[in-house]
Amino acid sequence: MKELYEKFADEIDGPASLQYAVVDGYHSLRSQATRDGWMNWSDAYEEMVDVLKAYLPDSAGREAERIRKDLDAIREAGQTGADEGRFGYEELDRLALDVIAWCERNEELILLPDGVDSWGETLGNANG
Repeated sequence: MKELYEKFADEIDGPASLQYAVVDGYHSLRSQATRDGWMNWSDAYEEMVDVLKAYLPDSAGREAERIRKDLDAIREAGQTGADEGRFGYEELDRLALDVIAWCERNEELILLPDGVDSWGETLGNANG
């Protein structure tokens, strides 16, 4: 995951790419979970989950549904601050493999549309 993050960060248009947003979003969620057990959950993390949920499951079927359910569980852990003993670690572990596989399937950078500042702004146009 670190290699993917660095790869996209180092490319000229990499930080504006969907690939970077997916890897960075995953990394931020993982960091929030392990660093402080979701105690600093905010709207920014909500948007990260929304972006991942919109773009990561790029097919129909059981895998896409499982990814959406994993992201719902991660959102729930974040919103409750893991007060109920659910941290979403298993879901984050599975999601890491999904992020890597998605990036391998989408090697060519997908750039932000003109006039759009973040991938969160594209969610009205995403299929997710």
